[in-house]
Amino acid sequence: MGLGIRFEFLNTIQLGLPLYGEDVVAGWKERLTSYPVQLQRRVIENAVDHLWRRIRYTHILVAREDVVGYFRELSITGHILLRLLFGLNKIFGWKESPKRYGRQIARFAIRPDDFYARLGSTFRQPIADSHVEIITLARETVGLATAHVPDLEPLLSRYMIDDPPEWDGAHRAQAE
Repeated sequence: MGLGIRFEFLNTIQLGLPLYGEDVVAGWKERLTSYPVQLQRRVIENAVDHLWRRIRYTHILVAREDVVGYFRELSITGHILLRLLFGLNKIFGWKESPKRYGRQIARFAIRPDDFYARLGSTFRQPIADSHVEIITLARETVGLATAHVPDLEPLLSRYMIDDPPEWDGAHRAQAE
């Protein structure tokens, strides 16, 4: 059984409403409140590693004006951001049904302002604008993680180190 499936089971216990055996489920829920900091750090680190790989690749797709490829990668990047937020909020189960993402994110104690609406808007913008917004959202989310989880910043900086400063679109204005 894969890690994702195990996290889904734990998420069901953590957030589900028992129809039978409330006492047993309450004990399980109590045990899940102690989401280990090491697990939280590892989930966040893994998400940031994958997040910045995808962001680097989307930079290439924007430069090529590959709209289809860009929006495919944007979808994956959005899911990685969600995984990061699930870990940051110590909630198992980032692969739950997309129809529940908005409701789940609204319950998170830690998240960027208007996260879900902003993430959704990246799919309605021209790719250059979308790219700037997804990078901004990624930086805000990572910033929240480093602010709330001790000693996380040095760990994450190795994944974000070669982040080109011209990704904000300034290089296009200079070239024209």
